[in-house]
Amino acid sequence: MIDRPLAVKNGTAFATFDFDDTFTVPKWDGLLLTWRRTLDPNWSTINEACRLRCRGWDVSILTERKKSNCNVMEIYHFLKKHSVPIKRIDYTDGMDKHLFLKEIRSILHYDDDLYELMNLPEEVTGVQILHPEDRQQMDICEGMT
Repeated sequence: MIDRPLAVKNGTAFATFDFDDTFTVPKWDGLLLTWRRTLDPNWSTINEACRLRCRGWDVSILTERKKSNCNVMEIYHFLKKHSVPIKRIDYTDGMDKHLFLKEIRSILHYDDDLYELMNLPEEVTGVQILHPEDRQQMDICEGMT
């Protein structure tokens, strides 16, 4: 949890969150042997966004999704249903997020994708949101010690 702004823009700290597998929790599909996207809420991430907003941060979503009517409505309804205090949503249309973070002046970015976090611009601090697969690996490793 971040207690105070790392830096500010125009007097307000600005944080971005990935949407899929960050605000939501993926589910394992045993038939297809893959993780599938869901709209099940990740309450710890939602609570973190609410805490930041209560501390005066601007909170936005930066997603690699394409800006289609379906995606816009799906994300909008999720945010409304779960009372997530988002100021705006930016869509990268499949492009890497680090290309957009500097432009939109985020100073803090939450994501489940380690590639995205490792490629953040220098002025952006990354916070990894663990994917269920990562949590399972941690549980296995802790059981071995």
